[in-house]
Amino acid sequence: MSATVEAPNGSAPPAGFRIGRRGAVLAAIAAALLACALAATISLYLNRRYGPVEPGSFGGIYSEHNLDPGPDGSSDRLAATAGASAQLLESLTNTGSHQVEVTAIDTDDVVTDIRWSELRTVPGGYLSGIETPWREFPARIPAHTTIRLLVTIHRPTSCGDAAVTGDALYSGSHRVHWKSLLRRHITTVDDQVRQVYVC
Repeated sequence: MSATVEAPNGSAPPAGFRIGRRGAVLAAIAAALLACALAATISLYLNRRYGPVEPGSFGGIYSEHNLDPGPDGSSDRLAATAGASAQLLESLTNTGSHQVEVTAIDTDDVVTDIRWSELRTVPGGYLSGIETPWREFPARIPAHTTIRLLVTIHRPTSCGDAAVTGDALYSGSHRVHWKSLLRRHITTVDDQVRQVYVC
């Protein structure tokens, strides 16, 4: 048995009462959907203002240890000692208007370690800044800010084949993993450093 809603005077409520209540529910649902769509649109707009990350304006040799000048004067060669390693200085810039987090930078058989530090410059000082502590990732990079990278390169076990083919040049290319507001990204950056032959 179904219950009947009665009006104050005992008569049945007009049809408009039921329609008005249903309309209010539909209006509330529509307002909620509109609010969700507006929030998603704002989030997507803000997310486009994060990054990307790009190579910074400086890079070069961090330490001459295990590096021999090349005959052309514009390159260096990693020492032929088995397992020899050297350190390069590179930089990474967040070009967006919001802070991003770099979670990792890939390593391989040549690049064995990458660390980061804050870039702090002083009047009349080097473009690469003063020495600041090297840290492991992750790294939070504020908007329009550059960090320093300490890249350790290693003489790979495949050096024999590389020396024959001539494909023994450190590329300076890195896969950078970073996060924006809504998602994770992988950006390949190519740092401009002095040419270094690892074999």
